[in-house]
Amino acid sequence: MSDARRIAWPDGSVQTVVTSPPYWGQRDYGIPGQIGMEPVFTEYVEAMVDVAREARRYLTADGSLWLNLGDTYNTRAVIRPSSHQGGLGHDNESIRLSWSEAAAQGKVRYSARQPGLKDKDLMLLPYRVAAALVADGWWLRCDVVWSKPYGAPERVCDRPSRYHESIFLLTPSPHYYYDKSACPEARRSVWEIAVAGADPTTDHSARFPDELVRRCVLATSRPGDVVADPFAGSGTTVRVAESLGRIGWGNDLATEAAT
Repeated sequence: MSDARRIAWPDGSVQTVVTSPPYWGQRDYGIPGQIGMEPVFTEYVEAMVDVAREARRYLTADGSLWLNLGDTYNTRAVIRPSSHQGGLGHDNESIRLSWSEAAAQGKVRYSARQPGLKDKDLMLLPYRVAAALVADGWWLRCDVVWSKPYGAPERVCDRPSRYHESIFLLTPSPHYYYDKSACPEARRSVWEIAVAGADPTTDHSARFPDELVRRCVLATSRPGDVVADPFAGSGTTVRVAESLGRIGWGNDLATEAAT
């Protein structure tokens, strides 16, 4: 499979992209040059601009990009392996890495090295990426709030627990295909959708909920259109798109689920 910044999809071939790239500083997929392991968040933002430029090349003139990004806090942390490497299991040696051992392997992030941020600041990474994409020529049409009715508890006592993520609707043109009547549930900008559980067939722990993908696909594509995910993961976007009569394309460096 290809790096999401260089995909062999034809120019103007994809109507809708629905994707969730690796979040910055949270998972190590064990691949050299992977997105999300940059030492400073500004490099991650630059990488996401490159991904979006490639998406603009293969999108149709009236196409759309749905981009899901999670935020994080500016804290010193060990970056754990992904579930593909057994990183969520209790028998994996990486779970027991000390700070010095993880630092020697380049699997840590330093709060003091992040420009313009203090320790414990919410980093606002989704909005930093969105602003960079707007500066690069994209139209930001909506910031959907994905509200999660439940999720993993956060071990904090000095702030509210966060149960939402951002989903941006971006377009390469001010004129694009959008059918508001195709999905009544997508008419408002706050979507309450439960998180998806781990996929027992792929051991992938960060799956898109089917319902989230369904809303995006119905609103911005027609039957027979190509819907793609450059970070396909367990293949949810591809599977849901095909169930709705679309053609699903997927790409992912960290899994063999892409097609």
